[in-house]
Amino acid sequence: MSKLNGWMRLYVVIVILSFMVAFIGIFIGIRQALNDPDRRPDYRVIAAIENPSCINPDTIDFLNHYCSSLNFYREIYPDAQLRTREEYIAHLELTEQREFLSAIGRVFMVWLGGVVLLYCFGLTGAWVMKGRFSSN
Repeated sequence: MSKLNGWMRLYVVIVILSFMVAFIGIFIGIRQALNDPDRRPDYRVIAAIENPSCINPDTIDFLNHYCSSLNFYREIYPDAQLRTREEYIAHLELTEQREFLSAIGRVFMVWLGGVVLLYCFGLTGAWVMKGRFSSN
């Protein structure tokens, strides 16, 4: 393997710094999002879960205002099996983990796209410079 020239070293430094900035930024954003009061369990959903008339989704009157929070939650997350308060809390934590991993994946893909684009620009520039300064 040949040694890195100045441009290659600059590319490596830019890649490392951009990686650090991207992922430090996402971890700061996620930390702030976790402290958001809207991310805490909704007492209305918990109250509806604890109400026996709201438990069975097949027999719920969707116009019942008391069960509306639970109905709305079930419409957003149809896979949620909410029978107890613990299941609701566990589902919230699972949803939070999925969102966290999804956010990291999106940031990684954007970062990787930028790195590949920068590399392609470098190759294009080198190709142009090689053609311009080649002696024919």
